[in-house]
Amino acid sequence: MESKRVIMDDKAVKRAIARISYEIIECNKGTDDLCIVGILSRGVPIGRRIAAKLSELEKNDVPFGSLDITPYRDDSRSCGDNEKTDIPFDITDKNIVIVDDVIFTGRSSRAAID
Repeated sequence: MESKRVIMDDKAVKRAIARISYEIIECNKGTDDLCIVGILSRGVPIGRRIAAKLSELEKNDVPFGSLDITPYRDDSRSCGDNEKTDIPFDITDKNIVIVDDVIFTGRSSRAAID
C-alpha cells in the first residue's frame, strides 16, 4: 500500500494563509476596495480562507466570489452556458485578487483576467 506524502499539514497551511493575507494587506495598504475571487474549482477554498483571514485581521468584510474560467480558456471549447461564476458584488474600481491553487504557465490567470 502506498503512503501519501504530506506537503503541508494544517498548521503549515494556516501559516501560509496568514502570510499571504499580510502580504495582500501590505501591498494594497489595507483592504478598502479589495475583493477576492477564487478560480473554480480548487482556487475557491483557498480564496475563501484568504478572504476570511483578511476580514479577521482588518475587522471589515472582504467580499469573496468565484470565477468559472472555462468559457475564456484557449485550450478548450465552451459547452453552452453552464458557467458557474458567482461574483455577488460590484467590481467597478475595486482591487481584485485572483486566487488559484497552482500557477504554472499563467494560462488560467490570463483566462481569469479575460
